[in-house]
Amino acid sequence: MKAILALEDGTVFEGTSIGVPGEAIGEVVFTTAMSGFQEALTDPCYHGMLLSFTDPVVDNYGVNDEDYESDRVQCRGVIMKDPSETPSNFRCKGSMPDFLAKAKIVGISDIDTRMLTRKLRDEGTMRGVITTADPFDFAAVEAKLRSFEQRRPLYEVAAKKEKKYEPDGEALRTIALFDLGVKNSVIAGLTADGARVIRFPASAGAKEIKAAKPDGVILSDGPGDPHDYPELVETAKALQKLGLPLLGVGLGHQLIALANGFEVVKMPFGHHGNHPVKDLATDKVFATAPNQNYTVNPASVKDSIAKIAFVNMHDRTTEGLEYVKAPTLGLQFYPDFVKGGHNASFLWNRFYAMTDAEK
Repeated sequence: MKAILALEDGTVFEGTSIGVPGEAIGEVVFTTAMSGFQEALTDPCYHGMLLSFTDPVVDNYGVNDEDYESDRVQCRGVIMKDPSETPSNFRCKGSMPDFLAKAKIVGISDIDTRMLTRKLRDEGTMRGVITTADPFDFAAVEAKLRSFEQRRPLYEVAAKKEKKYEPDGEALRTIALFDLGVKNSVIAGLTADGARVIRFPASAGAKEIKAAKPDGVILSDGPGDPHDYPELVETAKALQKLGLPLLGVGLGHQLIALANGFEVVKMPFGHHGNHPVKDLATDKVFATAPNQNYTVNPASVKDSIAKIAFVNMHDRTTEGLEYVKAPTLGLQFYPDFVKGGHNASFLWNRFYAMTDAEK
């Protein structure tokens, strides 16, 4: 079946339908990841978006039952060049086309994703529509495209009630996880590292978290514009006043920055996939997998409050802040849990050291 991807500026791509027939409108973003396709599709940070993969052959190892980052596919639509229909891997339980069809996701394949990526990179993120309507009439969807807006999406993906997760062995520390759209792998990684995790909903307050007597607090990543959550900016301010070790990631990092009076701005096309980041303290570069559409304006950061600790090597944007007068670390990306190699796993150890010092 034929499918169409149309951008708000009138650009039209014609390809083949994957998933289910229908229409999906959202902000179009691209990821440069060359693996982790199932993880990206189920990442709460992509909630409501149209996700385009730059890798030409998508998911030749298939999907499985273990690699979900949430309980469902979060993006509204999917864009790819060549989805593999004959995947091969010992964990494989199905192909990407079947996975999208089962999740009732509208998608398009067989388009020039390189051209789409260059357009978004050069002209900025745009709204788009994927549709199987035939014949296609851009005038019929133009008004909907231009008026589309996604507001406060984290409340659609974050936990609604408190939940506890125990490590397999002795608990080395207790972490309060303020859930704004956290990934399953983060909770699994924390418990594997010996943490007892108490997952709090976004509606929780600093008093509830303090009552749990945690050794440290994580303000997770999540979807949406940080400016749309003034109540969470106040929560971030209250959490920092507790004096507990605080790690903000992605949206959580941006909320802490706003709470300290810094400026957070939207990026032209965001960072999604694989990006090199430099640790300014050691001058070393490591690989990260960010998922961000917003960043802290470095000119707004006051040295008396925080210092810029990490920068993106592609465009020199701010990737992390270390706060001067509070045990607070803000990161634009999740440190991974894979030890060794050129990755950011050492940052978990830095946070754990902060929590152990608190004990």
